Amino acid sequence: MGDIIRQLLHRSEGEWRGLDWKTRALLFAIDRIEALPALREACAQCQFVVLDRYVESNVAYLVSEVTTVIEKQRRAEWIDHVEYAVVGLPRPDVTIVLELDPRLAQQLLRAERAVQDVNERLAYQELVVQAFAAQSTDQKLRLRIAVGAQGIIRSPHEVHAHIVQALTDVKVFPKKFSRGRLKT
Repeated sequence: MGDIIRQLLHRSEGEWRGLDWKTRALLFAIDRIEALPALREACAQCQFVVLDRYVESNVAYLVSEVTTVIEKQRRAEWIDHVEYAVVGLPRPDVTIVLELDPRLAQQLLRAERAVQDVNERLAYQELVVQAFAAQSTDQKLRLRIAVGAQGIIRSPHEVHAHIVQALTDVKVFPKKFSRGRLKT
């Protein structure tokens, strides 16, 4: 499913946005359904499972397209119901939102690849950032980590250190944590 989504995102914005928002939400949900057996196995076998762009991301992208609070809430509740109640995805214990000014993100994207997908356009990303900031969740813990500000992007090492420190501060990680490995 990921390949189909990627192909759709690289078409025209009109084609992607021309799909009903529920259809787009379901495409991402189906992608997670395909990964669900591996996710369940990882949750059973591992102390920590890290996922990129989980349900909260789907919500942020799709509520950013509407302006009314009622419609934003309706979309968020629908996506939450489909992904957690219907699909049966596990709710995260912790969500880490990596915050980056969309203009800095554009610099990284231009350096990484020549063609952006329709969700990577600056105006849309500015709306998505606002949607992430406004999101309220019923999960146990949500951390926000600044990846870049004032024209400076932190190195992966710095971001990692901030994430580890934040997870240690909220007692997700023990105090003895070094180089990404738990010490006993």
